[in-house]
Amino acid sequence: MPVFKPPIGVVNNAKKAIKWREEYPKETSSAGTQVGWTRARQLANGESVSEDIIGRMVSFFARHEGSKEVAPEYRNEP
Repeated sequence: MPVFKPPIGVVNNAKKAIKWREEYPKETSSAGTQVGWTRARQLANGESVSEDIIGRMVSFFARHEGSKEVAPEYRNEP
C-alpha cells in the first residue's frame, strides 16, 4: 500500500492548529476529536500517511463540509 508525505501547506496548517490549541486551551478544549489531534500531530511532524488514512480524512471532511465556513473576521483566530 502506498504512503504519502503531507504537502507543506498541510504541515503548516496542522502546526498552526496545534499552536492555537496550546496557546488557547480554554477556547479550544472542546474542538476536534482525539483521533483528529493525533492526526494533526502526525501531519505537523511531516509523517507519511497511508492511502487508507487519506481516504478516512476525505470522508470526514466530506461529512463536515458545512462546518468549514468561517466568518472573515475570525479566519486567523483559534
